[in-house]
Amino acid sequence: GQLLWIITIDQYAWQYLDHAILMSRHFAFLIETGRLSRSELEGAIMARHQATGYALRFVEVEVYREEDQARLRRKFFDALSMACAGNVFAAIYYWLQSVRAVEGNIVEIASLEELQLQFLGAMPTEGMLSLGMVIQHGSLASEHFCRIFHIPLVEARARLAHLQRMGLLQARGDGELREYSVNPLLYHPVVLELERRNIVQ
Repeated sequence: GQLLWIITIDQYAWQYLDHAILMSRHFAFLIETGRLSRSELEGAIMARHQATGYALRFVEVEVYREEDQARLRRKFFDALSMACAGNVFAAIYYWLQSVRAVEGNIVEIASLEELQLQFLGAMPTEGMLSLGMVIQHGSLASEHFCRIFHIPLVEARARLAHLQRMGLLQARGDGELREYSVNPLLYHPVVLELERRNIVQ
């Protein structure tokens, strides 16, 4: 009557639920946020930065000229868009990692250094299947993980803890309420590898 319900859900969890129980029939409107474009990412980062009150200087190597700033800014955000594939969490991380120095009221932004993620291609299938299930469910507790894979609870906890130590998963909550989800920074690269191996579609 007087209530508007808004529910958010990860893309792959939604796809699974919609396939399994036709979830979309229960909703009047579906809004897919998708990935941010290069200009949207730049706008989001710059809006966040402008709130600080600091000026910006983009630098490459040790030498810069004032007339290079537009080119260096364009080059930085082109690289940022490629590196994070529209993921705003990853974009903010890369932006903060690129801060080289603060001089007076000027923040210096160095060239983007992408994370080295070649190890994903060498990960055993078991680990990728575990990541695939976490992505498909949005997040998983070890109790649910052990039921999905039909393994003892102690093994489920060990597998999830291992992926967390690798930085691929993050945990929230304690004890039986602890749930694991994919690190937002690595979400896109993990999905690309899962798609390459036909684990998710």
